[in-house]
Amino acid sequence: MRKRLATGLGVAASLVLAAGCASTAWPAGASPSTPVPGISSPATASGAGPTSTGPAGLPQLKLRPAAGPAGTYVRISGQLDREQLRANEPYFQHPAYFNLITDVWADCAKAPHAAYPYDCSTGPASLAGCELIVGLIHPLINLDTTTGRVSGSFTVGREGTCFQDRPTERPQATLPGRYDLAIGAHATSWALFSVSGSPAPTSASTARVEVHVASCPVPASDYAGTPYSPRPAPGMLSLSASLTPPGNTQIFGTKFLPGSASYLLGPKSATCQGYLASADGGKIMTATSVSDRSESVTMIISPGGAGPSTDLACPYIPAVLAADKIFRQNLGQVFCHHPPADVIRQIPTHTASLYAAAVFVPAHVKDPNIQGSGDGPDPALALYTAQVGHGAANGQMVACAFAPGQADICAASLKFFLATQARISARISAANLGTMQDALSSFLAERNI
Repeated sequence: MRKRLATGLGVAASLVLAAGCASTAWPAGASPSTPVPGISSPATASGAGPTSTGPAGLPQLKLRPAAGPAGTYVRISGQLDREQLRANEPYFQHPAYFNLITDVWADCAKAPHAAYPYDCSTGPASLAGCELIVGLIHPLINLDTTTGRVSGSFTVGREGTCFQDRPTERPQATLPGRYDLAIGAHATSWALFSVSGSPAPTSASTARVEVHVASCPVPASDYAGTPYSPRPAPGMLSLSASLTPPGNTQIFGTKFLPGSASYLLGPKSATCQGYLASADGGKIMTATSVSDRSESVTMIISPGGAGPSTDLACPYIPAVLAADKIFRQNLGQVFCHHPPADVIRQIPTHTASLYAAAVFVPAHVKDPNIQGSGDGPDPALALYTAQVGHGAANGQMVACAFAPGQADICAASLKFFLATQARISARISAANLGTMQDALSSFLAERNI
């Protein structure tokens, strides 16, 4: 079960463990000694009255509404003072967790956490002890670093998974009950939301489909020196109906570390391999076609370390190049080249500090930054995303090399990455994300993809 962070000694150490469940790399500007984000307060009633304060002097956010069934659209608001802003900015900029979380027991009145009886849901005996982490649809959180104002929104998801797959790794329907809104670290609570009644009616925009997930194993040796071991992702994944994969594709998944799973869309006849650099948090997945090893899809979930994360997109996104020059003390040209033949299209996010760019590498051209390019007679595609600060960036990417008849696999891979795996997408409104998806589709269509 989840341990609540307590005030006083040991808080920072507890946060290191909690945040590590979802990401081994600290956000730019953060460190293990950075103060802890919000802690739940039994006296707080989300959505009623002004923003209140938890037991550690940390803010609680307001949810409107503060209750409703799965499928409810919820707005977030709040205000951080100067000290709270300084302490919590990294966790809002790079939330390892942005979920609703509840403890499941057969009888919440008898749940073994009397000090915190405010985040419990009643479920079947088979789920007793499950810490249910419910996914949010189009989660968005913004922190104005000038004023300290917090705003955002999400739609309550219709299912979740038990933390560390205990007692089951199968997806579970969102249960009625009380949930913590965790932003940043796993063991935090910024607000409380009550899930009630039957799910809200499903609209065309929120219709879901269940898809099978194939394993993408990570070598056990990659976990040397850590208390963790490879774990598979859940065998099924719920997706928006608009993301239904083409019939010649397969979604691969793995859990690099407890608490979250990563997914990659690749060719159906492919083998997948995950790679974990446990020393610096690097996480990579690659799906390679069995029939043609030059055809592959690669996703860099985390490059590992501030330098690689800042370098990753610098050849393709001007704002990242500027940050890289500061980080590398004007030596960015060492890392930030790309072949002149590359076709690069900026994908506007319409959101401050967030960037994306699509890249087309023609056949027979080798771009050393894009795996699979130049390895055969086929072109390659890539999508880079990044959040950029002063002298630092957090970059991610997905790249695909394909035969002309397999172009739809690459298109689907890039769209799937943008919608479900890119961290920046959690901070972009649904409308702006839709605009980005349209811009990406237009770029692909111009390349006859």
